[in-house]
Amino acid sequence: MKSRMGFVSNSSSSSFVVLGIGFKEVKEVNVIANRLGWIGDIDVNDFFCLGRDGLEYLYVEEEDGTFGLLGKVYANVADDGNPLESQRIPLSQLTITAYEIANKLGVDVNRVQLYMGTRPS
Repeated sequence: MKSRMGFVSNSSSSSFVVLGIGFKEVKEVNVIANRLGWIGDIDVNDFFCLGRDGLEYLYVEEEDGTFGLLGKVYANVADDGNPLESQRIPLSQLTITAYEIANKLGVDVNRVQLYMGTRPS
């Protein structure tokens, strides 16, 4: 029997670690998009365009209804045979990055969270 420790994925999913904000409603995405300079409402198919200035958008399917994450991606690992490279990030650096994300997106720093899980690829 093959066992695997850490992130587990298959060809239709990938594991992720993101420091950022999550979206549960399209109107939340539009508010952030407007703060980033997008004119008018953003189409669901264009959410990936929010990824700029060191931020990335990931589509996810969370049990709580979160459908997208925008922030700093620390890991996004598909089952491609390549292992996740080890890395250490000081808590002080994560705190600084959380404040930078909050400032870029115009949100309270307490809205920035560390998300980890598996998402559809």
